[in-house]
Amino acid sequence: MRNAPLRRLSAHLRRELWQRRLPHGLLSPRYLWPGGDARIRAHRWLWWRAGARWPRALWLLLQLMLYLRWVVFSGPWLSLKAWRRWRAEAPERYPPASLRTLLRLTLGWCIPPQACRQFDLLARPEQALDYVHDHELPAYHAARSAPLAGTREQAQCLQDKVALTEALAVLGIPMTPILRQIPRDAPATPFAESLPAPVPVFCKTRSGNQGRGAFTAWPTAEGWAGKAFSGQHLNDTQAVETAWRALRKRDDVLVQPQLTNHPSLAGLTDQNDAITLRYITRWRAGQIECLHSVLEVPLGPDPDTGHTRYGLLPIDPHTGTLQPWPRLQQLPPSARARYDQLHKTIRNFPVLPDWTPLAEASHRAQAQFPGIWAIAWDWVLTPEGPMLLEGNVGWGGAVPQQVHGGWLRTHEATERLQSIHSC
Repeated sequence: MRNAPLRRLSAHLRRELWQRRLPHGLLSPRYLWPGGDARIRAHRWLWWRAGARWPRALWLLLQLMLYLRWVVFSGPWLSLKAWRRWRAEAPERYPPASLRTLLRLTLGWCIPPQACRQFDLLARPEQALDYVHDHELPAYHAARSAPLAGTREQAQCLQDKVALTEALAVLGIPMTPILRQIPRDAPATPFAESLPAPVPVFCKTRSGNQGRGAFTAWPTAEGWAGKAFSGQHLNDTQAVETAWRALRKRDDVLVQPQLTNHPSLAGLTDQNDAITLRYITRWRAGQIECLHSVLEVPLGPDPDTGHTRYGLLPIDPHTGTLQPWPRLQQLPPSARARYDQLHKTIRNFPVLPDWTPLAEASHRAQAQFPGIWAIAWDWVLTPEGPMLLEGNVGWGGAVPQQVHGGWLRTHEATERLQSIHSC
């Protein structure tokens, strides 16, 4: 027991050294030069802030090791691999000269190749620093919430799906019911025996995000079948049982009813998966507003990976109307074809059902967390009305920035971070 802190430190270092490919933010020799672009100073501060809990000497050593491994090994290999795949899909968009641009971004700034494609940086490399990239996002979220003096309890409530359900249900916010909660250390029982009734269900962990290990299951004449959140089919009872055992190892498990889509959304997809609506609220000048909202439409499995593909349709927060995806030229031809069909469908699409009560409920939910700058609320529009699945404090920033532009593209945005730094 006396060595438990050392074991935890050792495990943490192994995870950071061997499982990470990138430093904890954008890292570049340009940081050593005095002055410079305000965006450079903002990224430098985000990288430095990411290690606030580390002894600084150890932090710098770790970053140096990660940087050298990325620049010498992982970065060149992953960049070349990605570029070859993109060039095979669309050779006209990725001429040989684009590889040099890609390497300048991936090795010069530690920006992963996928982000270069997400933000179309090979065509616009001068805008690379406009964006907050995924590996510096935790530091950005923490920095934006810092002036609000949030408490650990608020973040823990958001991460605990049971606590969040209880806290918001008393406010009249429609929460997805929890049919059963099974502690991680409870005796192992077969999947079917763990359910209150043989009905279609959605199983997920009590904490965590990105749907890791989650799956849907439904009764059939032969037993059970289901589908993993990532898209793989669970074709029989044994496959469902295997997914159930794997989920039980992760955390406490929550069993919820499988939600169905509102009839008005039927034309968007031929899949039986629930269409998720993400509504991101934020605090700004003491008021709550919508930062971004998008409909995430499942479009079937990817033929290469088997994972579920999604079509993303931005939503006008003032009217609740669906809008076309704004960056079709960045997508491979197969994805553009899927989006073309989606865009044809929404041309005469009415306003999303129950949009006003959904937006109002999201704002009331955000009001319960005055110390967190922005929260992503995941909803499903059902025949009975909108049902809130969960709230996310560590939500991804790629889609909002693809739609609205980089968060550091304006002088106001970089000055905001600098003012937080000065505090």
